[in-house]
Amino acid sequence: MIRLHLCCGDVYLKGYVNIDRVGVPPPKGYKGTTLDKYFKGKTIKKRGKVYVDRLQDIASYYNCAKGWGYECNSIDEIVMINGIEHFDLFEARGIIRDIKTILKPNGKFLVDFPDIGNIGMMADKEWQVRLLYGSETNPHKWGYTKDTFLKLLGNGWNVKFRDIVKHDYPSTGVEATKK
Repeated sequence: MIRLHLCCGDVYLKGYVNIDRVGVPPPKGYKGTTLDKYFKGKTIKKRGKVYVDRLQDIASYYNCAKGWGYECNSIDEIVMINGIEHFDLFEARGIIRDIKTILKPNGKFLVDFPDIGNIGMMADKEWQVRLLYGSETNPHKWGYTKDTFLKLLGNGWNVKFRDIVKHDYPSTGVEATKK
């Protein structure tokens, strides 16, 4: 079983190939975490060390068989937590196309992103701005609602909205299964 964790940042998932555009290999014996403990012990404004199994800018390739290095229909699951909003719409379309190409039939794409509709109702305006626009060093380039994300995904998916990981702010989780 091959499972990918795209845009892993400072969360290293056990049992996944952790991919980001920056980082270093994890130290020997490093255990990482699981989806159910994804943000446990993390502080939003204090980024931890980024451990990756593979350095890759997923937005710089638009042909998975050559650029991502995975055969078509070869991946069982792809996780992308708080990642898709860091790409502009053109890049996101290419990423989704590549994800759909490398996932096996019935493979799962687990993704979440800030819920821009509900973030607008938050009382803490500084936190609201951060969730909408990201940080100075890692800005958000696009935002999604359920409807706009479904449009980005396009056809060929069975989609269920559900929490993928626990957040302390409004987010939308999507489990998309490739038909």
